[in-house]
Amino acid sequence: MVLGPEQMRPQEGEAGRLNGQLSTYLRYFYSNIELSPQSADFFPGTENVKAELESKALKQSLEIIQRNNEVASLLKSPEYQQLIDRQREQKGDCAVGVSNCVDGRIPTVHLLGWMAGVSESLAGVLPTYTSTLDGRVRLESQTLEQSIAARPSQEYSELLEIFLAHDHCGAMAKWKDEGKGFQSDDLVAENLSLFKNGVEAVTRKYNNSAVAAGRQPLQTVGVRAVYDPETMGVTVGHGEQNPLSTTDLARSLVAEFEDVHGQFAYNFTDLGKFIEKEMAVTELIDKLYGNETFTAAMDSALASLNELKGLTPKQQKAFRFFIAKFTASQILTGIHEKTDHVHHPFTEHSEKYMAVTVDDGLNVNVGQYDPEEQSFAAVVSNRDQAVSHILTEVSLMDTASKATRPYVLFISNALAEDARDVVTGRPNGALKQARANVAKNFRDITEDPEIAGKIKSGEIVPIPVIITNRSRKIVEIPNLAL
Repeated sequence: MVLGPEQMRPQEGEAGRLNGQLSTYLRYFYSNIELSPQSADFFPGTENVKAELESKALKQSLEIIQRNNEVASLLKSPEYQQLIDRQREQKGDCAVGVSNCVDGRIPTVHLLGWMAGVSESLAGVLPTYTSTLDGRVRLESQTLEQSIAARPSQEYSELLEIFLAHDHCGAMAKWKDEGKGFQSDDLVAENLSLFKNGVEAVTRKYNNSAVAAGRQPLQTVGVRAVYDPETMGVTVGHGEQNPLSTTDLARSLVAEFEDVHGQFAYNFTDLGKFIEKEMAVTELIDKLYGNETFTAAMDSALASLNELKGLTPKQQKAFRFFIAKFTASQILTGIHEKTDHVHHPFTEHSEKYMAVTVDDGLNVNVGQYDPEEQSFAAVVSNRDQAVSHILTEVSLMDTASKATRPYVLFISNALAEDARDVVTGRPNGALKQARANVAKNFRDITEDPEIAGKIKSGEIVPIPVIITNRSRKIVEIPNLAL
């Protein structure tokens, strides 16, 4: 989306309010910082670099915010919510979580949408630490820890956490170059091996909480899989004799679903087609559940793959949904064919911006549900991880992205859309708390010497935002430059 003159003018209502907040923030931000000499190298021939930075930052971030909130409105629509209700029935009573890379080529909304909680980190590796109290491996993210701990006490008490590695991972390549000590050149296999601590920590946390809640512990909580950005397919059982590949499955099913094969080959990322595409996916999942080829493949995988050993019936149903949604999407888009005429925006890197959230109890990000445009988005446990992610992402944007400087960096804090005082029913102090949290994280990140250097050189522009936890709508841009 490119902003025209009408969109750049002041607007009424919510869009106008956000535009005004953004414009005010950027004006104060650039008036208060002192640019480094390097900024002249990044913007040669520019008489007033500050004015140029402010103008570019305003235009780029306005486009992203308007796009993000357009997507949020679509996801809040009754039509999409009805599809979500149907998909919940297809998934069953087991909760699903996904841990995947910050790579913009992994489009959450097309893969599982609202059917899974998503954690994003470099290479999909959940940060862990060894407790000094009991010597056990634990998750650094307290949001994720508390979410897992609460699951056994809820109505849908079982959990299936899927850890996604992926081909051509920039983070893995960077770690290899840094001498991380991999045992082989198979970076996918090495990526899967790095999930060991995360799987162990998630499993122990869940089972300890299950016992405390009077529930049966689960033999298997974490399942590892490999995502292929080119075909948008997933493989479970990498390295085993007969892995389960949704790409192979889609190819074997094409003849049986020729009437819908490739129906959305050229427009599945269009916002105007998103509801229609998701409706077709939902209907095709029902058909796959009754299909002999699909059922035989699922039964064989569940019986033979070591990766899937010990799943309960509810976990198996959730896993069937996971595979069915990938397979249905591939059939409808034709992406499984991997031919020249089937191309999509997630084949190659084209991240437009960065987004980071520091463990805030909700752990969501700007642009997380965009069906077309890519971003580098990460949820981190602390300030040091945030800095590390941002520096890595800047280097990736320098080499693999199509974005132009200044690279927009959203530093966000989430706000529960249904945040209400339990006594009065009125909105509570959540917004006030969100403002305080984002202000602290903004300060901690931007005061880091390396990040500050990239801001002063004009490489990045930090934008503080408050977003809603379900639709990812941006509701406020606090002026933290005063």
